[in-house]
Amino acid sequence: MPESSLQPGGSRSLLAFATCTAIWGSTFLVIRVGDDSMPPMWAASLRLIVAALVLMTITLARHRLPQGSALRAAIGYGIFQFGLDLPLLYWGELTVSSGLAAAVFATIPLTSALMARAFGLERLDALKLVGAAIALAGVAVLFSHDLATPTSLLPLLAIVLATVAAALGSTLLKRGPRQDPIGANAVGAAVGIPFCLMASWLMHEHRAMPTHAGQIVPILYLAIAGSVGAFVVFAWLVNHWPVSSVAFIGVMVPVIAVTLGALVRHERLAAQQMLGSLLVLSGVLVAIVSDRRRMRRGVPRPPPRRPAAPRPGARPAPGGRRGR
Repeated sequence: MPESSLQPGGSRSLLAFATCTAIWGSTFLVIRVGDDSMPPMWAASLRLIVAALVLMTITLARHRLPQGSALRAAIGYGIFQFGLDLPLLYWGELTVSSGLAAAVFATIPLTSALMARAFGLERLDALKLVGAAIALAGVAVLFSHDLATPTSLLPLLAIVLATVAAALGSTLLKRGPRQDPIGANAVGAAVGIPFCLMASWLMHEHRAMPTHAGQIVPILYLAIAGSVGAFVVFAWLVNHWPVSSVAFIGVMVPVIAVTLGALVRHERLAAQQMLGSLLVLSGVLVAIVSDRRRMRRGVPRPPPRRPAAPRPGARPAPGGRRGR
């Protein structure tokens, strides 16, 4: 695989970025089209249980369960990306409008850039920060009608903390040794299950198994497409892109959600939504230009991360290198 296709702006990495964005953007539509009658924390728990079973089966069959420092990185990723981000986000969106939640979550490129800098993974890039600010402004314009809606402080704080947790989870995965993205997500989903179950118990939710298509189909789609599909691709991107670049998925998702709402549900696209979408796309383009410029100039990067230590008795991949 040519190295250029894996770099920001390369064909394979851009396809992975687009795949994550399209899948996660579609989840909003799936939830709205479905009955959406499952309690949120219980639904998140079921989603992770299904995803963990599928991912762990694949991982064990391929003998790619992370070990040592890779396992520690996967556990940290699971705690923050699944165990904390999902419950906080689900609970906050019970009362915070989807537009305001999207605007808060759109700060994730800025949060990720600062976090990656704090962990010594990346340098702050002025042009990329400008791109993040443009994209954030675009999301604010996209949902400007929601931003003036009064909301409670604690649910809003939960969305903020969910954003920080998601950024920290990605950073911890990046900080560890490069590892198989399916194995990392198998561990991460399994680690997140007890957190979601505890949140469901604390909220006194009615935990009944789904019985009809309006409940079963959204959970299966969120588990298979959203967790097994998109999160595996996301972890692959974290292996190959700067964390601050991967985080721009968070500002593209609302654009996809609004576009799908117009195409599938014939929801009207107002001028402000088209302007907001254009700003978001401009911000993402600026971030890609920033990464390409850094590569052309040969800006020194942190030393490459060591690969995960092989398990005792594991056979090396052909050519003496372990497969990704």
